[in-house]
Amino acid sequence: MRVEETTDETYKALLSIKRSINSLNKQIKIIQKQFPNAQYYHSDSTIYVTADETHASNGTPNQGENILSGTALTPSDGGGW
Repeated sequence: MRVEETTDETYKALLSIKRSINSLNKQIKIIQKQFPNAQYYHSDSTIYVTADETHASNGTPNQGENILSGTALTPSDGGGW
């Protein structure tokens, strides 16, 4: 099935996801008032809100001290295209 051939229900769900992501973008701006470098980080099937960079300049993960929140997003996958 091609993406252009979605059902009405699927189309509405995709619009809802877009609205949800737009809301996430607004929420991170609020968090950045207290933590200016806050960002989202996706690892495996979890989306994290971090207070700062996720890795040090030498590539070492800063996981423990920077995580503000984490929530499962399933099913999901990570990586770049």
